[in-house]
Amino acid sequence: VLYKTLKIKNDGIDIRTSKNALAKSVYQGKVVSVVFVPGNENAIMIQHGNYYTVYSRISKTLVKKGDIVKKGQAIGRVGTKKGKPELH
Repeated sequence: VLYKTLKIKNDGIDIRTSKNALAKSVYQGKVVSVVFVPGNENAIMIQHGNYYTVYSRISKTLVKKGDIVKKGQAIGRVGTKKGKPELH
């Protein structure tokens, strides 16, 4: 989905990792969104009770909306920024 008026305020962190690394859920929860974000590849939002985590720069998603994930479960493959593996 492309949002022409979407503005992103980046309060997150960037984590450099190894090529083909897996992004993993920090806690158990429910996948509430999997979307394509221009400039950040795919993004996955997971609800953990009253809290949410968003993982972006995912090159390949391993979950879909509605999935229940466990703590530490792989949710996708980390993409790249300027040719280097990096999760946001």
